[in-house]
Amino acid sequence: MTGPKPSDSGQRGRRINANLTGDVTSADSTGINADSGAGTAHITSKGNINANGTGVFADGLKGATIHHTGDVTATDGNGIFARSDSGQATITSNGNINAFYNGITATADSNIAITVAGGTVTGGSGVGPWLLWRSNR
Repeated sequence: MTGPKPSDSGQRGRRINANLTGDVTSADSTGINADSGAGTAHITSKGNINANGTGVFADGLKGATIHHTGDVTATDGNGIFARSDSGQATITSNGNINAFYNGITATADSNIAITVAGGTVTGGSGVGPWLLWRSNR
């Protein structure tokens, strides 16, 4: 499988659900990318991710959730990144994460929940800490 990118950025209030099993390799961009535009983005994935950009990225105006099991290698991006400008961001990870920038990044307008259930998280060989979160409130 190579870099699935479910997107509904042109639709208002839509929900994107990406449920993936298997390894993902993306030579030139993000490994898994769910962009819901004005709705919510949810990714559940199991497998190893090798990406030239960010490993796993969910962007939803009303909420973003990522549940990933497996290793993530992001050679020129963040490992796992959830972003929501008007909702909450939730990340659950179980596996090793090695990223050029932040290992795990979450930005949200309201609640942020990050759970690392197993594995190691490393990042910052480019810039920044291994873990970054920011609340707009």
